[in-house]
Amino acid sequence: MEKVNQLISSALRQGTQDHSTSTQTFSHSKPVNYFFAWLKMTYPQDYSFNVAPTDRREDMIKAGSAEYLDGYTKEQIDKGIVFIRQQKMNGKYLKLDVDLCIGAVRDANLSRATHKALPAPEGKRAPKDEAISFFANMRNNLDIKPAEPKRIDTTDIETELTRVDRKGEKHEA
Repeated sequence: MEKVNQLISSALRQGTQDHSTSTQTFSHSKPVNYFFAWLKMTYPQDYSFNVAPTDRREDMIKAGSAEYLDGYTKEQIDKGIVFIRQQKMNGKYLKLDVDLCIGAVRDANLSRATHKALPAPEGKRAPKDEAISFFANMRNNLDIKPAEPKRIDTTDIETELTRVDRKGEKHEA
């Protein structure tokens, strides 16, 4: 029975091999191999069907992805893989998309200073300055003058603030 399984698997491998004249094999960097090993463990069926139906296709996809992955360490790739697995558990990233996964590694390692206001692009003013000048120009064009502050009569408020305690004596608050 083992021989039958071996023959079937070898026949399947031969049927899916690329029979082109080129026998070039690629040597990939450690980050690329590490990333694709994680993808293979995270998406076993999709990986064998989409990425690696043949060794040549897998090498081509790895070679195309190398320029995006070569600068990352294992820890940085792990951050992206953790994000991918979390999204997969939440019902997203269900199908393998190599480009989306590379983007997840990139995004997981971006440092964002969310507490700081973004500077205005070069040659442009900040949005707040644009809004102020827009409304100033609109007032000038429509000949509208800013409203004068109104004086509030506080006598009614002062009487409301006067309270009466239980004995009937008036006290000012």
